Amino acid sequence: MKRLLTILMVSRAILAPLYADRVSSTFDPSIAGLNLKFDTNSVVTDNFFSPTMLFSPDGRAGFVNFPGSDSVVVFDTTSMASVANLPVGKNPALLAMTQDKRTVVVANTHLADKIPVNKFLGSISLIDVESLAVKTVTLDRVDFGLGSNVVFTPDSKIGFVASTGTDEIVRFQVPEGTEIPPRLKLPGGSHPVRLTMAHNGAFFVAVNVSDQQFSTTPDSVSIVDVAPFTVRLTITPKETHDFLAIHNVTLSLDDSKGIIGDDGNKEPFGNDVAYIFDTSTGEILKRIELGIDTLYTAVTPDGSRFVVVERAEIAVLSTDTLELITQLSTLTSGFSEATNIVFTADSKSAYVASPGEDGVYGIDMETYAITTRTPVGKDPVSLDGDPIFVALTPDEKQVAVLNFVSNTIDFLGKTFAFILPRFHADTNRFTGLALANVGPTPANLKLQALSKFGEAFESVGSATVTNPTSLDFNAGQQVVTTAAELFQNDLGQNPIDGWITADSTESSLIGSLVTGDYTGKKLDVASVNRHSDFSFVFPVVRQNDDFSTELVITNPNFNSVDVGVDLIDQEGNVVTSVSANLDGGAVLARKLKSTDPNEPDFLPEAVGLQGVYLVIRGSLRINALAFYESAEALSVLPGITPPPMTAASGTELIAAQVLLLGGFRTVVSFVSLSDQDSTLVVTLVDDSGKTLATRTLSVLAKNMAMTDLAELFELAGDAPISAWLRVVSSNAGVVASAEIFTFDGKAMSAFPLVDSSGVDFHLADLAQGGGFVTEIALVNPNQDPARVTMDVFAVDGAPTASKQLVIEPNRRLVGSLASIFGLTSQWDGRVRVQSSIPIVGLELFSGADPETLSVVLPQTSQ
Repeated sequence: MKRLLTILMVSRAILAPLYADRVSSTFDPSIAGLNLKFDTNSVVTDNFFSPTMLFSPDGRAGFVNFPGSDSVVVFDTTSMASVANLPVGKNPALLAMTQDKRTVVVANTHLADKIPVNKFLGSISLIDVESLAVKTVTLDRVDFGLGSNVVFTPDSKIGFVASTGTDEIVRFQVPEGTEIPPRLKLPGGSHPVRLTMAHNGAFFVAVNVSDQQFSTTPDSVSIVDVAPFTVRLTITPKETHDFLAIHNVTLSLDDSKGIIGDDGNKEPFGNDVAYIFDTSTGEILKRIELGIDTLYTAVTPDGSRFVVVERAEIAVLSTDTLELITQLSTLTSGFSEATNIVFTADSKSAYVASPGEDGVYGIDMETYAITTRTPVGKDPVSLDGDPIFVALTPDEKQVAVLNFVSNTIDFLGKTFAFILPRFHADTNRFTGLALANVGPTPANLKLQALSKFGEAFESVGSATVTNPTSLDFNAGQQVVTTAAELFQNDLGQNPIDGWITADSTESSLIGSLVTGDYTGKKLDVASVNRHSDFSFVFPVVRQNDDFSTELVITNPNFNSVDVGVDLIDQEGNVVTSVSANLDGGAVLARKLKSTDPNEPDFLPEAVGLQGVYLVIRGSLRINALAFYESAEALSVLPGITPPPMTAASGTELIAAQVLLLGGFRTVVSFVSLSDQDSTLVVTLVDDSGKTLATRTLSVLAKNMAMTDLAELFELAGDAPISAWLRVVSSNAGVVASAEIFTFDGKAMSAFPLVDSSGVDFHLADLAQGGGFVTEIALVNPNQDPARVTMDVFAVDGAPTASKQLVIEPNRRLVGSLASIFGLTSQWDGRVRVQSSIPIVGLELFSGADPETLSVVLPQTSQ
């Protein structure tokens, strides 16, 4: 089986990279002998506050407060070693850093000293970021809470903090800590907590959370002008409302608007609201009804969107129109009152902790897809980490997450995601996996098997499965295995099938998977894919007495996606449309016409139709493949992403290998996605660059054309023709695929026509000997010579052979491993191709058994 897999593994092109995250390191104070805890009591579900963490400007030092241990710890973010355990006041609350990054300040709440008598006790500690010197100043008659935070003037010379219990706001000098009298007194019972400084430093906002059981003062928001230190206006919603100590105000970048969440609805499943107000007049501009428990508010760094974290959703609103853009549903997230959200500086990505899943979500802020869900905590399986607060390191290369219950901080490093869209591990079919690390650095690959419903397979009773699992790769190493070996399931007792997610510590992994029966006669191929998009085209559909078409549509996101499939005839008319909703991580694998009575048909209207094509669309980025199967053969075609319609000079597409006559047949399908008619010049070219035949095809707008090349070029005879194909279109928006049939249809393979393979690519899986032959085809479609270097590597990464050559304009290099490199013995490995200008390449794998044929497109490492 190993030898069969080594030879039969074939690959598809890896396109735009997807990213994932993985815990790369952890700061655990217990390892350093420090008995520290975040919680201030023994109730492990006390999530109404969260400690915070900050980083020095260079990112080398992390600061985190342990309210339950009366200390602030400084640790090395590279080694995760404790640098200093700084004694501050009792029960330090939220950390804050001055604008000049020189001082960290924290208000100390002295909770234990206030029990059982409510005493007005509190202090502030000021920490020099460079020297770590601590100065703690005890303040007279103050009452801070764990929600009390500190804000600063832009010059970093004055700090402000709310004394909740005395209804005051206190000013102090930085870095001395000396109080600046007088205090700002708010109406009795106001209980100010959270402060937000305006970006221009002219004013700050205080959230007042009065206890209405003992006071008639309503909850409100006070806007305080900094220079006179006076309340300019107070904002109080007219309807029933309830601000909590965890609520914060977020200001738009121009400071003209503010937003705050509310907990006024006390019904078990009632919706809460967010208020958006004008900071100059106090007018409430909009009251937006959202989900249950509106908690934390934020604004994206580009200022375009407000974001509200709710109990089970994340709402995104336009700061311009104030309209709701979207609500991301995350029903199992269990966001807590202390959950925050952070954004990358370009506003393209966001991160938020999920206490309910002991994980961290990564969110694509351009598509609003939850693209990553990373387990964190000491034991993510037992859900005892309770991650709450997240922060980005200054270089944005890592996400740090504070695990409240496990008293640890995990750092998530960026990894590189792969999608294996289909696998089988049962007694009928197998899936093999072939991967190669083409980079200079060792890599680790983590793989997880998911069901069609997006659920991870687990051991049940005596039926075991190892999931997730991992593979280690040395530099240059190839690994060939099966899904059953990877996940160690019993094929008869515990069959599993679905799809596989994988992430690598290095971007240099390439590879593929193959699924087939155990005779080796019928094989289907799928990419180890890094590419997802909103739309895909399949230029060919085969659903008749001889062939079936199966669609595989994968949702790699962690929130649901709406999928639409259009069946379009040769004249561009939509025959029918089908829609489906895929849960996060789910895969749709359905035949257009099912042979299983328990499986309904997906697109039965396709039966018997000639010259139809499919367009797949997703509300989020998806992946799509089509499998074509006959009684004797099977092939796969990756969905083709529609090209840009902006190319002024039209489109050129290349098939580096086509086979005609002598038992071979090549069928090419064209789809014109443009709103204009397309004129296609189709040219058959031999290795020397000689034109064998040329024909012109007209494809109307939105129409398709399918042609047998031998019939198109009016060729006949028994002598086989091996050549390459050039297609030049008069305008953009044309996609095409080729199908090669051989030995009376006992073998077939499908592949898309491309405009280029690039200047540096890999033919990832080559084999010679044992009755198997691999041919390489490289085409230079340019007007200038291409200087090409081909390096051959064995499965262990050892260099085996190298060849330098020049491919003249419009010529093709084609040949077996033996003819090109002189490799005559049995051999397995890969080839790297580097060219001075972009060229087009592929490999064609075949065996002495006429039922084996695969066309393999190159891959590029990112």
